[in-house]
Amino acid sequence: MKESWRSAIPAGLTLAQGSEFLFALLALSVRYMLVDESAASVIISIVIISMVLTPLLIKHGPNIIDSAFLRIGRKSFKDTEDHHTIPEHHKKNHILILGFGRVGQTIARFLRPLNIEYIALETDDVRIREASAAEEPVFYGDSGRLDILKAAGAAEASVVVVTFSDNQLAGKIVANAKHLNPNVPVLVRTRDDSSLGELLEAGAMEVIPETHEASLTLVSHILLIVEYPTRMIQSMIDKARRDRYQMLKGFYHGERLGFLSKEAPRSEIIHAVRLTENAFGCGKKLLELELPFDLKIVEVHRGSLVMPCEDTPELELKAEDVVVIRGLAEQIDPGENYLMQG
Repeated sequence: MKESWRSAIPAGLTLAQGSEFLFALLALSVRYMLVDESAASVIISIVIISMVLTPLLIKHGPNIIDSAFLRIGRKSFKDTEDHHTIPEHHKKNHILILGFGRVGQTIARFLRPLNIEYIALETDDVRIREASAAEEPVFYGDSGRLDILKAAGAAEASVVVVTFSDNQLAGKIVANAKHLNPNVPVLVRTRDDSSLGELLEAGAMEVIPETHEASLTLVSHILLIVEYPTRMIQSMIDKARRDRYQMLKGFYHGERLGFLSKEAPRSEIIHAVRLTENAFGCGKKLLELELPFDLKIVEVHRGSLVMPCEDTPELELKAEDVVVIRGLAEQIDPGENYLMQG
């Protein structure tokens, strides 16, 4: 189909195995004496072995093919890619953009007028052709591979930017980039904050959750419309970013909690607990409470007062106080039981 080696060989390895459907075909073939039973047994064995080997071929196939090519004196398929290689002059003090989708292209549009050198890695052939036709420095490459990052000059880059929202892959990229150069700054764009801690721990300099930044932008526009002072708006937004979006973490769940738990089990939610007269938490200071797991008390509502926990650690809880707790979905019930029963 005239695809590149990078696309064709992994696809061939993925599709090479037999399948369960062949078992049904063989059973019918034997029944109608189209295939001898001994031959069918051999075929079934081959199919089973191919199915067992498939995960290994998918994972290690490219390296196996590389070795085979080199042994017969030919270039590996990595070296025979249809896409042009990255010029050496691009590989120092540049900004390395990983992914050239909407976010990556937006970054490039700001960098180009400033004459700041950048290169981008992408795996979408069509997008690469379109961008290359416009003389954008976009090259084919799997950002998750250490050798590709090295070839793209990640060790000499001034900044590495991960623009796609695959948190697992982003974590691998951060680790690989830090392996090449422990001092290279790595910025990661994510969909939400579910992996913020892990990415920062892996070595990311900044993690920018898209949903939080969109919310902050919307808030700033609202406050500008109601003529709130610009300097105070910027101060609030800057504080939210410095605090790693702590005030934006968690949300009140609705009917789709089950869907959320399945698709994003590590997303935090917040839950309000109203203390009764006999509640365990009544009469205790916030700093005395030891909630299970990693649950946190966000704030306490007392009548019309809203008291953030971080500002009032000595606050003594009373009956009818509403305690807002934050944590993972499965941790909320034990947290509420602790506040009510101890």
